[in-house]
Amino acid sequence: MNEYRSLDKILRTTKNRFWEIAKYLNFLEQLESKQNLIKKTIKVDVDVITIQKSTLFLMLYNIIEYSVYAGVYHIYYCLENKNFNKLSSKLKERIVSDLIESRERYKTQDIVWLIKKIEFDINHIWPNCKKKKGAALVKKIKGNVDAEVINKVLDSYGIDNLSPIMKPDWQRFNDIKKKRNDLTHGSISFSDLRDTTVQEIKHVKQVVEGVINDFFLKIRRYKLEKKYLELTT
Repeated sequence: MNEYRSLDKILRTTKNRFWEIAKYLNFLEQLESKQNLIKKTIKVDVDVITIQKSTLFLMLYNIIEYSVYAGVYHIYYCLENKNFNKLSSKLKERIVSDLIESRERYKTQDIVWLIKKIEFDINHIWPNCKKKKGAALVKKIKGNVDAEVINKVLDSYGIDNLSPIMKPDWQRFNDIKKKRNDLTHGSISFSDLRDTTVQEIKHVKQVVEGVINDFFLKIRRYKLEKKYLELTT
């Protein structure tokens, strides 16, 4: 998972994926503007263009989920060689919660034993498995990432939430998750989105870029200001 060590590398990957979508959108825009000519030259149903537009929602969701996944992993890379006792209370709570939920042997009614076991694992397992815990939260949200979920992820690590100035665009952002799930689970057909134009998808792409850039900005600030550490008086 070394590809998540560098935030700059993660941002380059995200930028490249957005560029792929931009090129695809330009291609579809040309098809959409010349669909009558295309119908005359090759035997193709116009719904094929609609199907191609539908795949863009899968591509956009791909970037959203990758970003959250990579961002959480990167947080744990920031914690390398950090003493658990010096971490912020919020982060300690997150780590202990992940440990309890990821280990079957923690399921007990004996609170005293449970506390001792968690203390042992923190002292002996935590130093060597930080990055493995990075995926613990992400596994629960696969296929369900929207603006509210991103804020919950940020909040669970003590990171500032997404900028409220972007809240008016959250509905468009959240709609990507719904379309992705509907397409993936077969609730709608790939040809059902015929009323969606390329220009509308371009605007949705800009919204996604704005939210994802803000997400990574919050993580970078969290890292630079070392907000994962407990404040000292």
